[in-house]
Amino acid sequence: MSTPTGIGLIIPSANRLTEPQFNAYLPAGVGAFVTRLRMAGKYRKPLEKLKPQLIEAAEALSDVRPNVIVFHCTANSMESGLAHEKAIVDIIEQASGCPTITTAQALTQAFDRVAIKKLVLISPYVQATNQLEVNYLSETGYTVLHENTRKRVSARIAGLFDDHAERMENSCERKSPRRRRWLLLELHQHADDRSGGRSRARARQTGDQ
Repeated sequence: MSTPTGIGLIIPSANRLTEPQFNAYLPAGVGAFVTRLRMAGKYRKPLEKLKPQLIEAAEALSDVRPNVIVFHCTANSMESGLAHEKAIVDIIEQASGCPTITTAQALTQAFDRVAIKKLVLISPYVQATNQLEVNYLSETGYTVLHENTRKRVSARIAGLFDDHAERMENSCERKSPRRRRWLLLELHQHADDRSGGRSRARARQTGDQ
């Protein structure tokens, strides 16, 4: 009987997306096994302080004998360049005995696969972290033509939506006040996914006026 194929994942403790995404997209017969670390956001720390937890996580994952371990924290693996990333990989491989890759390496391998050398970067991080990713990508041989954070992009999208909603509101206000209220509610709920829920409260307030 053959040993099932498995991917070990070391992810930030607050990450809620990795497991459902891997479970949805992995091919049949491939399992994902996860260990969490407090290593991002307010828990971010230098690698020397993170090292004991990283070793413990890698050793725990090795118990399920994964075919590969993924250090699944892009910002952390990119923040101090290739030498820093190699140190993370070395720590995990030595502790686990398993081949190891970072999400940053997975990205660059995918870029190379499809011959991408120039790109636009949009990240969910603050500007300082975004710049570290630009530095990493530049060091690995890619040209970042433009970069932006999700916060700034979301603000632009919200601005475009607000302009569109205002035009729709003005066009139907005289025809039917009731239709205007429901149209605005529908428009703002449609944009809710792009604004983290803020538009829904605004739509309700508008509909009550």
